[in-house]
Amino acid sequence: MVWGESGGGAKTAAVYTMPAAAPLFHKASIESAAPLRFPTRDGATARARRTLELLGLTTTDIPRLHDIPAARLLEIQQSEAANGAPPWGDPGALPGFGAFVDGTVVPRRPFADGAAPFSADKPLMCGTCRDETVFFSLFGPRDIFSVDEAGLRARLSSTYQGVELDRIIRTFQASRPGATPAQLYFAITTSPIWRDSIKIAEAKRAQHAAPVFMYQLAYPSPTLVPGTDFPIGSPHASDINLKFANTDKNLDYILNADQSPGRLATARHMSELWAGFAHTGRPTAAGVPNWPAYTLTDRATMWLDARCRIVTDPDRNERLFWES
Repeated sequence: MVWGESGGGAKTAAVYTMPAAAPLFHKASIESAAPLRFPTRDGATARARRTLELLGLTTTDIPRLHDIPAARLLEIQQSEAANGAPPWGDPGALPGFGAFVDGTVVPRRPFADGAAPFSADKPLMCGTCRDETVFFSLFGPRDIFSVDEAGLRARLSSTYQGVELDRIIRTFQASRPGATPAQLYFAITTSPIWRDSIKIAEAKRAQHAAPVFMYQLAYPSPTLVPGTDFPIGSPHASDINLKFANTDKNLDYILNADQSPGRLATARHMSELWAGFAHTGRPTAAGVPNWPAYTLTDRATMWLDARCRIVTDPDRNERLFWES
C-alpha cells in the first residue's frame, strides 16, 4: 500500500498515475489532498528558470544545484510566497518543487481526466478531515476564530465576490443551521478539498474495476485553539496520529492534549481500518460498520468518530451547489 496525507496525498496521486510505478504497489490512499491537476512541463520549466534567477544562476549552472543547501531552497519558496506569488497549482513564478505532467513519467493529469487505466485494479481510499482549514489558521492572528458575518464576507471576498459570495454563504447557512460565522468560514474554505476528494472517487468509480472507499474524519476534538474559545475539531493533519494510534499525551502536539475516551476510540477504529485496507484491500475493523464502496447512487462515506457510521452523500446540498 502507498499512501499519504496533504502533500503526501499529492505524491500518492502522482505514483498512482506513473506507469513505471504500477508494478510496485497494490492499493493506495489519498488523504486531505487536492491533486486533480499538476503543473505542465512549460509551467515546471518556468518555475525552474525562476528558481535559477533567485539563486543568481543560469541554465549553464544547473549542475551547481546539487551544492545548494536545502535550507536555501526552502528560503526561496517562502520568500516568493510572502511576496504574493501564485499558489502551487498555478504555472506562475512560485518555485514549487513537485510532480508535473511531462508526458512520460507522469503522462496525464491525476484524476482530472479520469483515473489512470494502468491502476484500474488497485483499490483506493480517499477522504478529508471535517475541519481542514482550522489548521492553517493556527499560525496567524486569532481574530478569525471570532469573526462576525461582515468579517466572514471580507475574508472570503478575495476568492468570491458579489452574487456568487451571497449564494455560497446562503447555501452553507442552510446546510449548517446554527453555525457561527467562524464555523461557516472553515466549512466553506475546507470544501474545495472535499470537492476534489469526491472527484477522485467519481473518477475511480467510473472505471468499474477496483473499489474506492470514501471517508471523513469527523471526531470533534474539544481542545480549544490557544487564546480562543473555539474548539479545534478535526483540522488538517489531525488524522496522522490517529491512523498510527499514536496518541501519547507527552508528544508535543496540540491535539494530543485531548486524551478523552472518544479520541482514543477514534484512533483505534482508524488505525485498524487502515491496517485492514493495507492487508486485504478492504477497510475493516472490529466494532465498525461494514464500509461499502463508493457509488454515485448512495455516495456511502465512512464517518470516522468514536462511534463510526456510514453517511449517505454527506453535505449533499453543498455538493450540488458546487456542481451547479
